[in-house]
Amino acid sequence: MKKENLGMSFIELILALAIASILAGAAIYSLGHSKDANVKACVNDINSMMDKVRISSMSKDPKPGLYIYWYNNAYYMKQAVNPTLSELDDSGTLISRDNVRIKGVVTGASGGAWTVQNGLYLTVKFKRSNGALDSESGPFVNGRCIGYDYIEVSDLEGKIVYDINIVGLTGKHYIVRK
Repeated sequence: MKKENLGMSFIELILALAIASILAGAAIYSLGHSKDANVKACVNDINSMMDKVRISSMSKDPKPGLYIYWYNNAYYMKQAVNPTLSELDDSGTLISRDNVRIKGVVTGASGGAWTVQNGLYLTVKFKRSNGALDSESGPFVNGRCIGYDYIEVSDLEGKIVYDINIVGLTGKHYIVRK
């Protein structure tokens, strides 16, 4: 006698739902992990370039600075000696497309944060004599340096945040995840 297949059994249905749930959970986890990886890569690129600029500043004259800027819906960085605003273009090193946000942050009484965007850029300069942070470091608004305490890099929602803290007297810098 031949038995007809009447469809899926209840056990097979539960097993299929369990597998689908596991796959969905893994996909959601990897999406969040890729956002973290983008932000972390951006922070590591900036931190690495800051090391190079600090070494160059102590050995070259005129001393270069690191410029972090927004151009054509992407963040770039460039090691240069006093570039004009028109020189801050796509010839720099691409840091990230529009999936991160970079800010210069000031703490204390005059606190605030300046997001790098059109016409506003961050610069990091070091003194030639001892590698300490130069007073010309900070966000520039209308050609005037505001100064900052640390550089913040985050995802667009602000859920994944890394800071690059700079010790002004020594010029050393380190990454902190908030």
